Amino acid sequence: MIFLSALVLYGCKEDNSTGVKISDIADKTDIFKVSVDAIVQKDDNFALYYTTDGSVNFNKEQLIWVPVKQKSGKQNIVFVLPAKIVPSQVRIDFGSQPQEIVLKKVTMTYRGKALEIPGTLIFSYFRPDVKKTAFDATTGVIRGITVNGQNTSPSLYPKDGVQKKQIEKLLEP
Repeated sequence: MIFLSALVLYGCKEDNSTGVKISDIADKTDIFKVSVDAIVQKDDNFALYYTTDGSVNFNKEQLIWVPVKQKSGKQNIVFVLPAKIVPSQVRIDFGSQPQEIVLKKVTMTYRGKALEIPGTLIFSYFRPDVKKTAFDATTGVIRGITVNGQNTSPSLYPKDGVQKKQIEKLLEP
């Protein structure tokens, strides 16, 4: 038991420059996953857009939809990328239902490593689409805004290369 505790403590290291943790995990598959821990008030569909060329030119060919059910309390929403696809950047869209969603954590995993971005630091790696999104970085609350009487879908885009650098750290041996 002491050995296991020491292994867990040794396997987790905090990147002091960013405040996120890159830790060793048991899942060593070649499948890249992005998980969002959130509190969701209504059934909806969330989307993860990704690029592999370093750009932020997101398109419908590189898109994963996940149905999300309303649940009391926090839930884990997992986007699984196709085999052998490693994104350079990701964007998350939070559905079309008018609601406040509380983001608790975003985690990216690949080949036995996990990058954990806690709710208070999500804003350091993602930026809201200000034309459609209200995001409070201190509480993690994200919601679509109303434009010309229509509710918009909130989304978070990668922030100025910071996210790309952290994803690259997951690829290091």
